[in-house]
Amino acid sequence: MPEGAPVLVRRRIMLVDEEPYQLGDSYYRHELVKDTAIAQPQPVEQGVLAVLERVHGKPISYYMDELSFRMPTPQESTALKLDPGVCVVRAVRIAYDEDDAPLEAFDQLLAGDKHVLVYEVSAE
Repeated sequence: MPEGAPVLVRRRIMLVDEEPYQLGDSYYRHELVKDTAIAQPQPVEQGVLAVLERVHGKPISYYMDELSFRMPTPQESTALKLDPGVCVVRAVRIAYDEDDAPLEAFDQLLAGDKHVLVYEVSAE
């Protein structure tokens, strides 16, 4: 995306059994999603990725993940109700179409003591 291009952000706190376990911000090209359910504050019933693929006219082809681990800021520790000494994992996942155009950037902050990350990696 060009620098300074307008984006739409969906910001949320994910809960399990009423306890926060993840903070998540999703970023979209404003022009692409401005007239869709993604631009509304409610959950997207049909799923964000289905809406993206429909309005973009192309399927998501692949994702790029970037993981980093660190200690939380005081605000993050409070929001996630972390015990002292618990780290966070920042997971940024970008969804691309077949032409390498980004469709969504999902910036997640995961409580380090509440997640297990499992990846399958092809040997090809």
